[in-house]
Amino acid sequence: MTETAIPEGLKLALEHLTAVRELDRYLRKKGVEKDIGRYIKETVCPALQERLPAIRSWTCEVDEESVEWHPESWKLGRGSHLSLYLYLPSPISPLDPDPALGLFAPAKRGGYSALTTRSTPFVAALVAAGFGLAEEHGWVKEVPLGKYVSWLAADGSFDEKDLLDRIAAEARKIVDLEPEITRTVCQFAAKSGRKKAKR
Repeated sequence: MTETAIPEGLKLALEHLTAVRELDRYLRKKGVEKDIGRYIKETVCPALQERLPAIRSWTCEVDEESVEWHPESWKLGRGSHLSLYLYLPSPISPLDPDPALGLFAPAKRGGYSALTTRSTPFVAALVAAGFGLAEEHGWVKEVPLGKYVSWLAADGSFDEKDLLDRIAAEARKIVDLEPEITRTVCQFAAKSGRKKAKR
């Protein structure tokens, strides 16, 4: 009988069998999703507000896989608003493998098109800073402008402080443009008001 080499993936699983079994139980019980929600609320929000003092005064809304911040000046009316948006998917998600950061905006609100065109000054600035437009990447319309921030550092390791620092650095690019974003929001709010007055 001839010996054949064990496939590398199987060998790795067998060498770490106890950890593989524990991880399998954790994932089957949806533990990762519960922990992501708790991590956002208990760690990510406070850490980003510490790194970005300007957002401490903004409204913060947290759910099980994302967080949004918005100043009063970004309200669009009828309970909607433009917001700084951070989405933290499961690290093993096949659809969204990494956290995403960008602007969240209801796609059906007036002025939405200003958020998807490079001729809008703050959009042009964010695109130049490495953000992408949803329509060019096939992302959901509610996040017209965004970018991924890898769970892992450049060397392939995971370092929580490094992750939070990288997210904060990208978020700062949006936060620093608050005055320009507010001007744009006010402009399309004024246009929306004129359209209602004509009716």
